[in-house]
Amino acid sequence: MPGTLVDRRGVLSDLKDALGRERHNVTRYPELAWQQVHNRARADARAADTVALLDRCATTATRLTTPWLRQLWAPRDMAELVLQGHADWVLALSVSASGKLLLTGGRDGMLYLWDGETGRRVAGLDARGAYVYGCVFWGQDRKALSCGGDRLACVWDLDSHKMERAFEHPDEVRGCAVHEGRGLFATACYDGGVRVGSLSEPRLVCGIQAHGDRANSVAFTPDGAYVVSGGRDGFLCVTDIATGAVARRAQTGSNCFKVAMFPGDARFAVAHGDGDVSLWAVDTLREIARVRGAHRGEANGCAVSADGTRVATGGTDGAVAIWSADGLAPVARLGGHGSAVFACAFLSPDRVATGSADNTVRVFDVGRPLGEGHADLEAPVFLGPVWSAVAESGGTVVAADGYGKIVRCDPLQGGVMESGSIDAGQGPFRVSAPPSTGAHLAVGCPSGEVCLVERASFELEQRWPCHEGWLTSCSWSVDGRDLLTSGIDGAVVISRRVFGGGVLTRAKTSLAPDQVMSASWLPGGQVALGAKDSLLIWDPASGVRTAVRGGGEGVVATVALDGRHAAAVFVDGRVAAFDATLPGVEATLDRVRHATFGSHELNQAVYAAAASGPRTIAIGATDGATLWDVVARRVVAHVPVSGAVYSVCVVESREGVLLCTGDTAGCLRVFQLRGTREGGRR
Repeated sequence: MPGTLVDRRGVLSDLKDALGRERHNVTRYPELAWQQVHNRARADARAADTVALLDRCATTATRLTTPWLRQLWAPRDMAELVLQGHADWVLALSVSASGKLLLTGGRDGMLYLWDGETGRRVAGLDARGAYVYGCVFWGQDRKALSCGGDRLACVWDLDSHKMERAFEHPDEVRGCAVHEGRGLFATACYDGGVRVGSLSEPRLVCGIQAHGDRANSVAFTPDGAYVVSGGRDGFLCVTDIATGAVARRAQTGSNCFKVAMFPGDARFAVAHGDGDVSLWAVDTLREIARVRGAHRGEANGCAVSADGTRVATGGTDGAVAIWSADGLAPVARLGGHGSAVFACAFLSPDRVATGSADNTVRVFDVGRPLGEGHADLEAPVFLGPVWSAVAESGGTVVAADGYGKIVRCDPLQGGVMESGSIDAGQGPFRVSAPPSTGAHLAVGCPSGEVCLVERASFELEQRWPCHEGWLTSCSWSVDGRDLLTSGIDGAVVISRRVFGGGVLTRAKTSLAPDQVMSASWLPGGQVALGAKDSLLIWDPASGVRTAVRGGGEGVVATVALDGRHAAAVFVDGRVAAFDATLPGVEATLDRVRHATFGSHELNQAVYAAAASGPRTIAIGATDGATLWDVVARRVVAHVPVSGAVYSVCVVESREGVLLCTGDTAGCLRVFQLRGTREGGRR
């Protein structure tokens, strides 16, 4: 290998870092160790010779070690610091008053003190193996309070790194808070109780059964007179410390994982179990604003900056989102974590730290809006999740997010070529690219409308109501004349634009609301419907629907692999391949092949699929993108991303076959499939 001894050490350091960053994936897929290290090292390489070495290995390696997916464009890790030390999930995070120190707690039963400027680990505090759910600085940053699965709230001396005393609870303690001015602490317990105690002596000030189920989180109002708590029962409670009684209570409709108070303000933010993020007033307990579906899955972490201008949230989708304090307008989405984000804390208005199930803590610089103004794929292109990414006949990719932004990208050059936006609600926007002769993109909107957008200029030409509520899929027929749509209203519609600009409904079938998650064209003009618990084959000509059994729960996407075989992916993590030419024959059941991606502790869900060859399908799931060999029934490639993959598409380019993924972090990623110039022939 060329280079000096220093260069060689740099290469070894890059490979060591890559292996450390990918260990949670290598543990699950040991046969993919080289591929994982290869792609991670390429993305994060600091030594000049690292990429040269990897390229040499890719051209000389055997078939078994050549990566199936070679990353061409991957969003860089947006973090300026990555703190590694926890052996398990990072569940708790606190920032000192100066913003220079971080305290983290994990499922490994450890508390770690970090230098927030350099990322250096200062000290470790042993919580005796108990899960640490919460932690907070106090006492001029020389003391800390933690809570955990051992039913204790513990006071720590950060100078001696010793536990001073502990307060016992009847069940696990999920959240804790401190008000230094009044010398009080508060805890949220799994028995539904909220307790307030003295920091200086072992004395309980008050205790109240505030929730009918687990209490998850607590926060003091700025004056220390009240404690706000959120519970699994979906209630928010404001407890009056003086009377020891609940002064106000409000039902939010979903699990309240985390409450975060604004400094010097009578407002607080809430992260919800259904993925929503909301803003509330303390005095009236009235909801001020809500972002529905801010995270796919659960929103776990929530924090407010010290100046009260920004809110940070993290979710099980791996995304970190930044919102303005004024109405929760989106500011940025940050990439980096490969798994669920449980905790957030601001070091300053422009720096936020996050703790994750990938066992790391990351510190991000959010001083600029990372989601806008970037002409490359190395940063988030969107502020919201990439709900749809489709390949065009010319080798470009068109993608849409949850806020109506549409972009066209060059997957080889990494450039954003054109962009536009549609004002039609907030939620999933579905894009369908027409055949090469077509002039219009079809965009399915969360408002239930379908928009025809001029292909070259992205100008809106026509829109019409089609469904009641979100569209779950939208696709042109092979000849580009008919448009197939499905919606959460349970309807599946085939529409055609006629002379004069009118729209004709050529065929329609209906199921119960929320029962159709996808609709895809099959050979011969038939349609595959992704219905709840089953796959249906619909013949629009006769109106007959035939069920194909042997699936999973909640089909969310279907895709034809070739002229005969098709595959269905299910939200519960199952994948089924079947004979599309014999959909109604029981004999097809013995041809069904299954793969299960739902065995991970986070219960991975599958959201999208695309044909990537005559025998492979690319699958987008909670934990990243996976390439599945239908015939061999095995995983041949897996790529973790910073958020769930909502959309995948396959692009034919001059460099061969490319795979493009869109995820909840607002990022597009491009991979080169093995068998093209860079990877040898399959």
